[in-house]
Amino acid sequence: MTEPMNDDDMLILLGESLSNDQPPVEAVELAYASFGWRTLEADLAGLIDDIQVEVVGFRLGAYSRLLTYDSAFGTIEVGVEDDAFEVVAAPTPQRVVAHRPTVSAEVDLDQSGRASSSGISGPVRFEVEWEAGSVVTPWITL
Repeated sequence: MTEPMNDDDMLILLGESLSNDQPPVEAVELAYASFGWRTLEADLAGLIDDIQVEVVGFRLGAYSRLLTYDSAFGTIEVGVEDDAFEVVAAPTPQRVVAHRPTVSAEVDLDQSGRASSSGISGPVRFEVEWEAGSVVTPWITL
């Protein structure tokens, strides 16, 4: 954690930022550090269970990994098998988005509110949106 700046240090930093075309390195570092705070509410999904065994009969089939997250808005279960996933949330969400490092895509919800897809590999995280708010899961690897 950084200490607060006094007025003299702040004026020096302001003078440096106005003296050339580039902002001071310290200002850029602080801007990047604060960038994560923009989704603080959405990032509060907490992992409450991570089962890495074969679970036969879960929803649409058998998954090698089942992750359960809890948030203020609801519960999220993510079943993973190779390059396939299924997201089930309670209460039924309005929208589920799969975020990858370079692209994001909304995943269609079926009649029961499940979102599933396949053919995705690598890091992914899910944003689940309810009327009351949204939650983003931590990154997992498919």
